[in-house]
Amino acid sequence: MICCFQFVTADGLFNFGNGCDNGTIEAKLLEASRKKGRIVGTGERVFFSQEHVSMLVKNMPVSDEDLCGRLRDHFAVLMNAAENVARTVNYKDQVESQRRGTAMAAIETVHREMGNIGVQLAEFGKETTQVLQNIHDEFEQALFSLGLTAEQERYLLDMFDQGYDKLQLLQKKEDDITHSFDRINNKMSALIN
Repeated sequence: MICCFQFVTADGLFNFGNGCDNGTIEAKLLEASRKKGRIVGTGERVFFSQEHVSMLVKNMPVSDEDLCGRLRDHFAVLMNAAENVARTVNYKDQVESQRRGTAMAAIETVHREMGNIGVQLAEFGKETTQVLQNIHDEFEQALFSLGLTAEQERYLLDMFDQGYDKLQLLQKKEDDITHSFDRINNKMSALIN
């Protein structure tokens, strides 16, 4: 038997078989036959169509009516089976496409939220620096108004400066976290684009 086949997928039409390349008359006839019924044609050329699969038999044995009838029945059963396989494949493709879409939506949401967190961390860092500087300045002014000895002032200032230095180390860790967020956000940005 000389046959041509056409499959309908989410990505378009795929044609193959004897003389059934994209754009050929056979390919156009296979597409048109799907709209006319499951079995179309008499004589040597017969189209068997389903929603996702079509077949053109170019040389039905018209001289033997019994064989021709049996072949029509067999081809109809074959097309039903092929249609079921095509639907399963299309369903799997749709599910996979939905999964990819859901994953991309999740990545975009995480990307956006990571960007927001990065901005908030940067603002927090600036505010923390300003608050620490204000506390330092106020503490220094308060010391001078207490009437302490130079030794007492130096002791309290040294104690405050040690605590201030520790806070600045913590702020460096915050900067490291901010840079980590930026790197992650850039990688997520690359996934989206």
